[in-house]
Amino acid sequence: MMRGGHLDYAVLGAFQVSESGDLANWKTDAADAIPAVGGAMDLAIGAKDVFVMMELQTREGQSKLVEACTYPLTGTA
Repeated sequence: MMRGGHLDYAVLGAFQVSESGDLANWKTDAADAIPAVGGAMDLAIGAKDVFVMMELQTREGQSKLVEACTYPLTGTA
């Protein structure tokens, strides 16, 4: 369904969203960890519209809306 472009909407959580619309919603802190992206990349690319639901700040008070994502990207623009 999602890879075929049949989804109208996808709702995803995120760690960061850039001002150009890049989405970063996964990360691993361990250097030897296997990346665990799951289906988020397929949803971000395959859905016609993507809605991001997230807190606007981290626990430390930093904005999650950033100029450029510092985490690995799930989807661009």
